[in-house]
Amino acid sequence: MNTFKEEPDLERLAEAALGLAPEHYVPLSLVGTDGVHRAPLDVQSTSQRFVVVGGAGAGKTVLARHLVSQAARGFLRDKVNEVCPIYIRGIELSRIIADPNYETLAHGRVLLTRSELVSLLSLGKASLWLDGLDELPREAIEDPVLWQMLSGEWKVVISTRPPVHQALAEWQLFELAALDLEQARVFVSKLSPNTDLAEKFIDLISKQQGLLDLVRSPLLLEMLFQVFLVSGSLPDNPTSLFSMTIQTYLERWDSKRSSINILTRSERVHFLSHIARRMYGENRYALYRSEIILVIRDQSTVNFRPEEVLEDITTTGLLRRERDGQFEFAHKSLMMYLIAYGLQDDPADLAILLRENDSAWRELVQLFGALAQKVDDLVEAFLEFGWVTQAAYALSAGSVRNDDLESRVADTVEAQLGSKFIRSAARYWVSKSDEDPIEDLRLRKEEELALFNRATDPTLSAHERGKLFEQFVAAFFGGPFRLINGNVLTLHGEFDLVFELVSKGPFWHDLGGQVLVECKNEAKRANTEQVNHFMQKVNNVQDIRVAFFVARSGVGRAALDAMRVQAANPAKPLVIPISGEQVISELDNNLDREDFFVHIISDAKLMRR
Repeated sequence: MNTFKEEPDLERLAEAALGLAPEHYVPLSLVGTDGVHRAPLDVQSTSQRFVVVGGAGAGKTVLARHLVSQAARGFLRDKVNEVCPIYIRGIELSRIIADPNYETLAHGRVLLTRSELVSLLSLGKASLWLDGLDELPREAIEDPVLWQMLSGEWKVVISTRPPVHQALAEWQLFELAALDLEQARVFVSKLSPNTDLAEKFIDLISKQQGLLDLVRSPLLLEMLFQVFLVSGSLPDNPTSLFSMTIQTYLERWDSKRSSINILTRSERVHFLSHIARRMYGENRYALYRSEIILVIRDQSTVNFRPEEVLEDITTTGLLRRERDGQFEFAHKSLMMYLIAYGLQDDPADLAILLRENDSAWRELVQLFGALAQKVDDLVEAFLEFGWVTQAAYALSAGSVRNDDLESRVADTVEAQLGSKFIRSAARYWVSKSDEDPIEDLRLRKEEELALFNRATDPTLSAHERGKLFEQFVAAFFGGPFRLINGNVLTLHGEFDLVFELVSKGPFWHDLGGQVLVECKNEAKRANTEQVNHFMQKVNNVQDIRVAFFVARSGVGRAALDAMRVQAANPAKPLVIPISGEQVISELDNNLDREDFFVHIISDAKLMRR
């Protein structure tokens, strides 16, 4: 450590900045307000002050560390014409704003106070990269000291999640562009020395439309690849990916341990969730060892010393010790997931937590909605606080609809914004969503047909064809149904796909909430044994009223008779067959998908009369 007495040692500071270089970096692109893509190094060399905007996991910190390390290399080569870059996390900057004598750890090795930082900037000897303006608490954002520090003549670069603070409206704004497939290929090749495996992974995701949004984020792409290496499966939404990533971390650690595990996996997640909530509630992204020990002691239900518990949970890799002695999560998005996971049964506590710190409320509410599905209690808590925007957003995040609650929120929004504006906005939204529904439907069916054809590719293994067929069925059911999860293990057996019925109206009213689906991608017809086995599993699950047996080659006559016998019994769920021939016929017409399901369900219902 080096505490400065007079003027900081710039060479030591620059040498420390070299250590910020990320292990895996793929050239990213910045998009200006003019829509032009630019290389980050070019922007850094020509712009005095600019803002990099990107969502969670977009690569802001990786880019910042890369550019700061490159600038430090340039300074060490030419100390006369170059300035020394200084990288500071947003949460650390808030501390030196609050306390002028606080010494922040710059680049993991050098201590700086506020006065030393301002002196270096004002003398033109240093530039500042502030990583994570969104991490600053509200009082720091409103502190004039912050804006005095950022508004001088010196070079300043800021990265932040949206929205951009209004005080930065005059700055040059650049959005961090999403990765394209070629950039994803380069990035994955750096993650794995096995080029064949990396190519197979990229080839697989390029054929699955649902995964393309995930691979556009460096964070999610890396998580997706690590999950693929361990499990061979590919989740198609961020919430499932976070869940599988955490399980991958835990399973990888379990397999490496030579001694007996101290905690179960659920106990580790319990402690990690409470540590994450403590950090977020205090608007921090790191805690010291003594602070974490207190959290563990408060939440402990196990007969181990808190120090032993901390050692166990840190060895998972989810919670990491940094150079300054503090512990932080591998990524903020994982921290947010753990908060939402731990509070999915306590929505009122989540609302209270968001009242303490609302810096990333959208991300937390979105994760909560995906995990809990039913968001009624969270919406009620938001309405009690007078948070109408948050209540409306929570309704959108949930998957189980409540018409009465939706009406209440809509009436509250109308009361606040005025009837005239709401009606005008509604007309705009409807016209925007209905611009070309026929063309959208045609494009969707083309993508589904291509996926169906890939699922029958004889050059692929049976396992690969099976996975592709399940992905096709998941896409095919979209519209009337919403996918909850795949390969769900229950006490009664495994179900390939579990959907939620989201279509409304009298026809759908008596069909219940969840729908179970079996997928058979075989060259021969499904036989009676396969169909009876599925029906037995379905019959053992409570509150299921309809299930589907999707078989590419159809169902044999005897198996079809068994389904008819079940359909004739009103006390049992309807089990409805769908063949590949029916699928192709539906994909060749312009009917809405809901009409297709209405027809086949109606045919099955006729057997009960």
